[in-house]
Amino acid sequence: MLKLIRNIFILSFISSTAFAFEPLVLAEASNVQAHAPIENTIINNEDSPVSIDAPVATPTPAPNATDSNLIEFNIIDNGTVSGAKQDTAMLHTFTDQENWEIFWKKHMAVVPAPAAPAVDFQDQQVFAIVDSDQPNSGYYIRLERIEKQNNELWVYATREQPGTGCMSLGMIAQPYVIVTIDKTDLPAKLLLSTHTYDC
Repeated sequence: MLKLIRNIFILSFISSTAFAFEPLVLAEASNVQAHAPIENTIINNEDSPVSIDAPVATPTPAPNATDSNLIEFNIIDNGTVSGAKQDTAMLHTFTDQENWEIFWKKHMAVVPAPAAPAVDFQDQQVFAIVDSDQPNSGYYIRLERIEKQNNELWVYATREQPGTGCMSLGMIAQPYVIVTIDKTDLPAKLLLSTHTYDC
């Protein structure tokens, strides 16, 4: 009789303990579902993810900027390491195959270098923006827009640098972006700003 009473007491204790923990499990599941999914940053409306955590900053247009002044561009390469580094950020312009291939080999910094992306230099030219050395892999260059202003091409770009809560590889980086545009005789200049993103 005592053994039967003890078994009933144990079953009752186990049952009450299980129900006591159930709300905790449901609360944890609710917290997990409350987090929004992480999405990749998109550049120039193309599926070119650069940083999962980096938000897109809205650039300030030039006072006399209009849609007719904007120059279309196509990104052919972007990343965080380039062998074509220098002391300051630079805008390189290529209008022929020979100089494009010389730059590409230096940029890739491997032997043998893979073939340079195909460019039709009859109708196109290449802009390559390469930054100076940066302290970690969280930096990248984002090309905002290219405008025709005062018989020049103004190339607006942003150096995105990691801020609060960002985790990056401890390495020397040279962020870059390389694009093609329709061929032109106009000179070009780089207008580079810096933006800090939080993660």
